[in-house]
Amino acid sequence: MYYGIARLELLVSHSRSLKEKRAVTNRLRDRLQRRFRIAVTEVDYLDLWQRGAFGLAVVAFSLEAARNALQAVRREVESDPRLVVTRFEVIVDRFDGGEPLDGGIGAAGNAGVAEPDDEWFGPQGHDPAGGDA
Repeated sequence: MYYGIARLELLVSHSRSLKEKRAVTNRLRDRLQRRFRIAVTEVDYLDLWQRGAFGLAVVAFSLEAARNALQAVRREVESDPRLVVTRFEVIVDRFDGGEPLDGGIGAAGNAGVAEPDDEWFGPQGHDPAGGDA
């Protein structure tokens, strides 16, 4: 299994307000999600009228398919005359289900499923209802 992530920064030069920018970026986000079936979220410049940044994620059966999907997204955005792509960074890699590099959630075995005895699950011996466990 392969994954691709990207950061897409863009300029909405005609925008004169946050409302105008959001109208364009929300339609773009929805269009990319529908057309390419990828995860898309606005990640930066939320309070600027003419700049936007999106995080993109895709899972694919091959390295080439993940890379091609993200490049197709870039071409789609570049074809919109209202937008100028100012930055596009991509990482594509293989996920083999092994131990994560940082040893974090998602290690082989539990695959990120919370168990009551996991340190990150919450304080042990404490009942949120008020009693002791």
